[in-house]
Amino acid sequence: MKTVSAVVVTYNRLELLKECLQALFVQSYSLQHIIVIDNHSDQATQDYLTQLGTKIDYVRLDENIGGAGGFYTGVKKFAEATTDDFVWLMDDDTIPESDALANLMHADAIVPQAGFLASNPKWIDGSPAIMNVPVVAHPMWTEQLNRENHLVAISRASFVSVLVARTAVLQVGLPIQQFFIWGDDTEYTERIRRDFSGYFVPESIVIHKMKQNQDVDIIQDSPDRIKRYFYAYRNRLYNARQRSHKEVLRYWFQFITTFNKLLFRGGTGRFKKIGVLCHGAMAGLTFRPQVEFAEVKK
Repeated sequence: MKTVSAVVVTYNRLELLKECLQALFVQSYSLQHIIVIDNHSDQATQDYLTQLGTKIDYVRLDENIGGAGGFYTGVKKFAEATTDDFVWLMDDDTIPESDALANLMHADAIVPQAGFLASNPKWIDGSPAIMNVPVVAHPMWTEQLNRENHLVAISRASFVSVLVARTAVLQVGLPIQQFFIWGDDTEYTERIRRDFSGYFVPESIVIHKMKQNQDVDIIQDSPDRIKRYFYAYRNRLYNARQRSHKEVLRYWFQFITTFNKLLFRGGTGRFKKIGVLCHGAMAGLTFRPQVEFAEVKK
């Protein structure tokens, strides 16, 4: 029986974290390890995780290094401190159904050479979680559908429930911690996809309890979240550069479109948003983080 570690990255969302962990404790396919990476949350979160004792492997960081840093740390611990066959990655607002992991493992039996398998993320009302919809690997996706088992070949997925094979982690390296937030899951699954296959598993359902079911949007987002869009536009350009010149051109077209919308219809705070947009894009021109690898004893 293949073994699985779950990695949950959390930061000051205690009630959601409790719900996430409870869902992991009752999975029909038992987890070997549950690794919780705490991005220096407040005392209440620390107290709760500490009292769970041996039910989890608790790693508390000295500072908040973002979701990307959390997943880097979690995957590194999985690779170096366990011998499990898979690592199951998720945020603290991901609530897997009780058979979510079992369905991922059923898919692994069908496509055992896959580098990653992605769950079916839904919002709280049962509709698809917009920001987590995976990208199919081929334009004619129906040709890639295993009609009996409902598996769809995909090129990338989010860290809202993705199962990554140990062989893939050791071969392609760790998630890039310098991303801080946004785009690290895109980069990582695309990097895996260059050497392995990846599949969407519709029967593996998780609920992503975001406040709103929408994609990241600097135009519509609240003022207190605008600074983080620096990472969005920096990281998007890096990812586009890894794909193709066509993707870079598409990035700049979207950048210009967003710039113009902000300039002429951006409303209050538009110049702050434009500044963040430009700062992120310019940083993306020279952003070249190095991929790190786990140090696994032979």
